[in-house]
Amino acid sequence: MRSDKKLRWLVAARNQIEKQGDLNAKSRFIVEYISALSPASARLLELPPNTRPKKIAGTIASMYPAAAHTDGAVLKLSREWIDSEFPDEELLSLLIYAYTSLRDLIIDAHQLMESERRDSCSFYGTLNRFNSRLPKEMTKFHFPAVSWFSLQQGVLKDYERKTKTFSPASLKKLSRQGMDRYGIENALPQLAAEASFSENCDHFFKIGKQMLLADGFHLMIALVKSNNEFNIVQLKPDDRTDLHVMMNELASYCARVQANSCILITESWIAKPSTKHGPFAVNYPNRREALTLDGFHKTEGFQSRCAIFQREAERILFEESEENDVEVRSYGASGFAVVANAIRASHPMNE
Repeated sequence: MRSDKKLRWLVAARNQIEKQGDLNAKSRFIVEYISALSPASARLLELPPNTRPKKIAGTIASMYPAAAHTDGAVLKLSREWIDSEFPDEELLSLLIYAYTSLRDLIIDAHQLMESERRDSCSFYGTLNRFNSRLPKEMTKFHFPAVSWFSLQQGVLKDYERKTKTFSPASLKKLSRQGMDRYGIENALPQLAAEASFSENCDHFFKIGKQMLLADGFHLMIALVKSNNEFNIVQLKPDDRTDLHVMMNELASYCARVQANSCILITESWIAKPSTKHGPFAVNYPNRREALTLDGFHKTEGFQSRCAIFQREAERILFEESEENDVEVRSYGASGFAVVANAIRASHPMNE
C-alpha cells in the first residue's frame, strides 16, 4: 500500500477519521454541456452543498444560447466531494479503487490456502460464484449525485439503474435457454484469457445476428469486462437525449469498475455520408437498417461490425456484403467514443 498514492491516502484518511475527525473535503458543482453536434464543455459553479438541481437547473439552462438547445442536447449537473490531497478525484471513486485493491489482495491470499479451507470461506465463495465483485452501493452511487436536464424539453430527466447478479447455476440455465431459442452453444467461451478482443467481437456479433433472426429485434446491449467481472448492461433510450445520457452513464460505470473493454450491440439506422440531410441517419431518405457493433479494448483499440438487413413480412434477411468494410454512417450508438475515452483514462499506463 505504501507504493500506491491512493492507498496511502486511504490509510491516512482512516487514521484522521478515527483519531481527529472528518476529512478536509470540499464540495463542487459541475455543469457539463453534451451534444452530438458540438464537443462537450464543462464549467465549475460555486454553489452551496445543499443546492438541489431542480431549483437551479432552469437558471443554469438560461445561461446557454438558443442555438445550444439542439435535439438531444443535455446538461449534466453533478455534485462531487473531493479531498484536498486529490483535487481531481471524486471521494467515492477513491473508495471504490481502495476497495477493489483490498479485495484483490484478499483473493490472492486465499490462493495460498488449501482448497478445502478456501472453498469453505463465504467471502471467497460469494466472489467466485457471481459475475459482479463490487457491492451494489458502489455500482449505483452515481445516480444520487448526478441529474440530467434536457435543454430542448426544458425538464429534468429521471433515470434508474437496476443490476442483476448471476451465479454459475443461473448462467447454465440461461445457456440452455439460449441454445433452445437461438441455437447458441457455449455463449460465453470468450471469457477465456486466450481469446482476443477481435474474436470476442466476432463471437458476440454472431450471437446478435442469431437473436435478431429469432426475435425480429435486438435491444441495445453493452458487454462490460474487467479483470474479474463480466456484466451485461441493457439500455432503453426513448430519444436522442436518453441516448446521450445513457452513453455517459455507461462511460462512468466503465471507469468505476476499471473496465478493460466494452462492446455495444444494437440496431441502427445507417446511410452513406452526405451533407444534405444533417448528422443523423434517421433523416436520410435512403437510410437502411443494420445490426451494428462498436467495441473498445484498453490495448487492442476499436472494433466495429455492421450487418445490413431488410424486413420481409416477419422475416429478417441479411444482405450479402462484407460486414467489416461497408462504407456507412451509423448513429445508432452515437456517443460510444465517450465510453472508449473512459476506459482509456482508467488505464493510463497503457498509453
